[in-house]
Amino acid sequence: MPSSSHARATAATIPFSPPPGIRTIVDPLPIIRHFISEGNPPYNVLHVAKLTTVHKSKMRAVLDSVTQGHGIPWDIAGVWTDEEDNLLRVIGKWVDRMRMVVPRKEDRACFGNDDGRRAVFWRLAGKHGGFAVLERWAYLTARDQP
Repeated sequence: MPSSSHARATAATIPFSPPPGIRTIVDPLPIIRHFISEGNPPYNVLHVAKLTTVHKSKMRAVLDSVTQGHGIPWDIAGVWTDEEDNLLRVIGKWVDRMRMVVPRKEDRACFGNDDGRRAVFWRLAGKHGGFAVLERWAYLTARDQP
């Protein structure tokens, strides 16, 4: 097993491949069509797709909660609020520099030595997971392109 310093040294030199079980950005239309075909209102499906980064299992959980009259479960990992998206946009240029590698908690350099940016990243990572923050940023930048 390589040491952590070896892993850090090689992470920038090898192409990124997500760990097993981690998704990359996919075409959302088949997933959206699937949930609409089940009889879910299109507006609900589109809204939930946005909130969950089009993760099918998260969409299922949120749509089930809404259908049962419980509303959107904002407290679960993978359900992003507008506030969280806005915070992510504030630190986005630093997230771009991470190149899909989650930094160590003590790493300040990737945040321009700004503890505020670092705190925002780890606040989001505390709820959603570090890789999910990187994945959400990739989703937002792809979705927001003209």
